[in-house]
Amino acid sequence: MKDVTTSNAAVFTTISSLASQAEASDEWIVVITPDGSEFLSTVVAYWADMLPAGASRGSRTTVLPRGGRLTVISSKAEPFIPEDIPFTLTFQGWGDGMVVDTKQVGLWRAQATRLI
Repeated sequence: MKDVTTSNAAVFTTISSLASQAEASDEWIVVITPDGSEFLSTVVAYWADMLPAGASRGSRTTVLPRGGRLTVISSKAEPFIPEDIPFTLTFQGWGDGMVVDTKQVGLWRAQATRLI
């Protein structure tokens, strides 16, 4: 496991909490974060260490061992989940000066069944 700094601890806590929520409810949670954010770069660097043992990782989405899925993507990403598949959407890593692609985020938001 890589060394985790205090500045990354909040990201680890957030991802761990969302993974637990996805497993408990057997839902698909999509996390949208600004392209180039510290949140996203931390997830990219430590993704494997943030997830529970037995998680099946893909390039964007992880299938969790007790059910549920977790996806972390940039705000520039095109929606890739079929429209008939429900998912929950959350926004993480936003702060002052972050640029958002409002069109792409709007597409995700319109398709989500729930926001957290």
